[in-house]
Amino acid sequence: MAGRRRDPALDAAIRAAGAELLHERGWSGFTVEAVAARVGVPKSTVYKRWSSRVHLASALLDEWLVGAVDEVRSTLQAPVEQRLRLLVELQQRFTSVPEGRAVAEVLVSDSADPAVRQLRLRAVTYRATCHEVVRSMAASRDMTGAIDPELVADMLLGAAWLRSLRGFRGDDESDMLIKTVSGLLRVDAGV
Repeated sequence: MAGRRRDPALDAAIRAAGAELLHERGWSGFTVEAVAARVGVPKSTVYKRWSSRVHLASALLDEWLVGAVDEVRSTLQAPVEQRLRLLVELQQRFTSVPEGRAVAEVLVSDSADPAVRQLRLRAVTYRATCHEVVRSMAASRDMTGAIDPELVADMLLGAAWLRSLRGFRGDDESDMLIKTVSGLLRVDAGV
């Protein structure tokens, strides 16, 4: 005898509630019990679909990271002068919203869960895509060999990450970061 079919609408409701809770509470406030309560189902219903809080959160955060990667890729369609600003803005958003902070917390966790490993691979894709944007700017300025685009991208991502975690002090600080990196790339970022 076959088991009951899973209800796609219930799966979607659990995912939506999980995403809301991650956004509202971040990683530290995210529990299977809270997700179940929000949907109005027993926690066993959630556990039948996702084996743990880490597994559920990783699935949700992976979806969020896919969107972030797509946004970074879209900057390749922007004029060269705008790519750097867009990349900094995306990185700031990545580190300023609860989902981004939850991604960071899960990535540095000691979990060996396969879902977390998959999330780590997605984060590598995000970084590689950011590198691709910086390489495209360097190539457009015929700077191949003059600078290391990978190093410049890591400097940009690291600086934006650290400053976001500490709290950007507005457009002036963003402009200074953009000005510094655009000088390295010899790109007029309009700052």
